[in-house]
Amino acid sequence: NLASNKKHNRTLLELRGKLDQWMDETNDQGRQPESKEMFESDMAVYLNTIRIRQKDPEHLKQIEKNIALTKKWAAAGK
Repeated sequence: NLASNKKHNRTLLELRGKLDQWMDETNDQGRQPESKEMFESDMAVYLNTIRIRQKDPEHLKQIEKNIALTKKWAAAGK
C-alpha cells in the first residue's frame, strides 16, 4: 500500500479526486456507510453466488478474508 508514501501523494490526490467526481456523477452512496446488517446481508448473497457459480474453494477463501478485513477497517472507522 503506497497511500502513505509521500512520493505518491500527487497520484493519491488525483485518484481521490476522480473517485469523488465519479461518486457525484453516479449519485454513488459510498460516502454514507451502509448499516452492518445491510453489509452482512449483501456479503451473504455474494458468498452464496460464488459458492454456486464457481465452486472454487480458494477463491471463496480469499473473498472471506477480504470481507473480514473490510469489517476490521469498518470497526476502526476507516
